[in-house]
Amino acid sequence: MNRVFYWCGLTVTQPFNTGIQRVTRCLAAELQKRGTEIIPIKWNARKNGVSIISGKEAEIFAAYSGPNISLPDRLPMNLKGEWMIVPEVIVPMVVPGSNPVRWANDQGMKTAAIFYDLIPLKTATDLHAKHLELFAEYWRMFAEADLVLPISKESESDMVWWLGHNGHHIPEVKTVYLAGELPGIPRSAKSKKESETFNLVSVGSIEPRKNHVAVIRAVLDAREQTGVDIRLTIIGRTIRDAYPELHVLVDNLMAKSNGAITLRESVGDEEMNDILSDADATVFGSWLEGFGLPVLESLWRGLPCICHNGSSIGEIAPGGGTVMVDMTAQDRITDAIIELATSPDQLEELTAEASRRHVKTWAEYADDVANALEIEKIDHTPFYFMMTDYLLRRNL
Repeated sequence: MNRVFYWCGLTVTQPFNTGIQRVTRCLAAELQKRGTEIIPIKWNARKNGVSIISGKEAEIFAAYSGPNISLPDRLPMNLKGEWMIVPEVIVPMVVPGSNPVRWANDQGMKTAAIFYDLIPLKTATDLHAKHLELFAEYWRMFAEADLVLPISKESESDMVWWLGHNGHHIPEVKTVYLAGELPGIPRSAKSKKESETFNLVSVGSIEPRKNHVAVIRAVLDAREQTGVDIRLTIIGRTIRDAYPELHVLVDNLMAKSNGAITLRESVGDEEMNDILSDADATVFGSWLEGFGLPVLESLWRGLPCICHNGSSIGEIAPGGGTVMVDMTAQDRITDAIIELATSPDQLEELTAEASRRHVKTWAEYADDVANALEIEKIDHTPFYFMMTDYLLRRNL
């Protein structure tokens, strides 16, 4: 695989690094390190067609350990047989012709797309019907791909169900689990500290399924039951326009904590590192994910993580360093926090497990994606040609 055309139109407009943007940037950077030329492309509304990203957009793409790319002047005239990868969520996708997979198919290209989740459908009460239809248009795109790379077995089963349920073609599928590496941050083992404060960190945007209300209430209950100075720092983007009542509730609960619970919204890498370097553990309250990057990223830092025991998190969390509980049951979250805050030996053991445990790197993820594309070429070889080759080699 000498080069791939890489759809990154959303990421190059966003100078921040959510989970999907991290996947998009890190996969491109690691494919590039493997010797693959990355041709970054997007839908250009002004030209009403596909084009190479601009120089300014390439700078945004290169941020957060993304690839440094020398942009070609123009797209090749003949794209037949080339690979295109779609690593992003593309919503909305309503401009005629802006479906990247359909465009690539029209050029005779081969297409691979990463499938994340059906969360908008599973939490449909949080979305207006017209927004859900925008996601449906995006999900239909996967029926036209040559190869789909779900990020977990749960996301794979969700995609296959949705396409089949709606009468669409089900393409070739190969699940490729994401990496948990934090580029630029070496694996670390937390040293035992002498402190009367137990510091928790929760990473995630303020939205219903991230479950911040239950986590905050669990921290307040644990403080009251133990008398331990348990503190929680939430690092996440607020979405007040979409969830005004939720944000009012979170604000009120934080106010009741007398400073024990704080929210940090705009946090750079250096500040994030400072906050987490002082943490004893993390808590990821989400009960519904396509993968659950914050769990593995916590382990990468050598921090134990309290997390859900179901959804896709139930696939990636086992293996050491995690306390898995039912995140829909607030009392279970409280019990887990109390256990870590009052049991130094248990905390030390989990910290050691987190530090020893293998966490997949983005280089390994890129290898898996590249191998999946190569496997796809073999799998799509017609049976007739496979048998002909076999008979020729046997001189039959």
